[in-house]
Amino acid sequence: MKKQWTAMACVLAMSLYIAPATADEYSESYKCAIEAFTEGAAGPSSYCIGNSHDPSPIEEKAFADAERDFKSGAIAKAGQCPFEFGIWIATGSRADSFEEGAQLIATLSEAANVVESGRDVFLYDLNGNKLSAAVTNACLAKYQKPTETYSAFPTGFTHLAVIDDPDGYTNMRSQKNAQSQIVARVTRGEQFYTYKQEGNWWQVRTAEGKVGYIHISRIRLLN
Repeated sequence: MKKQWTAMACVLAMSLYIAPATADEYSESYKCAIEAFTEGAAGPSSYCIGNSHDPSPIEEKAFADAERDFKSGAIAKAGQCPFEFGIWIATGSRADSFEEGAQLIATLSEAANVVESGRDVFLYDLNGNKLSAAVTNACLAKYQKPTETYSAFPTGFTHLAVIDDPDGYTNMRSQKNAQSQIVARVTRGEQFYTYKQEGNWWQVRTAEGKVGYIHISRIRLLN
């Protein structure tokens, strides 16, 4: 069985390695489709992309998987993680122990350690279906170490905050809109600084000193 999963992992990893944006497109499409079904919309295509373009093969796959999971009740099974195996891509560097290509992940603890090292992981269920970003983050949550609390506030910033995003991360933008450049990615549990402001986009500052904007719907104040 392990050899079978290793072979499948290699095939999946190669597709992700060739097109790294594929995973994000799938996850975002899957998430939107689940939301569409939850809201009782006519369908994920009209709800998520409207008339902007025809759905891509990846979007169609994500929509179909979301419909299957929603109808089966898999989404509603809180606390259950459908993890069976995972993969990550080694680059052949010393940090990767000179390993290269697809590496099999057998446990969630191992997956969390890979994430902490700064690498992307891709988790799959028993049928070889890729778990969405939201499900992946939920599976890994209890294995991830809490982020240290920062007590000293930079000048002008009065509140400590964390993100409130089901995907487990939020992009920090250079300007007050979703089309501007991404200057940093804030992950679940990572604390940052902000202050109460007018409008929907608040200025924030990370512990490393990066300054940008995050939509207020993704900010949860801690003090």
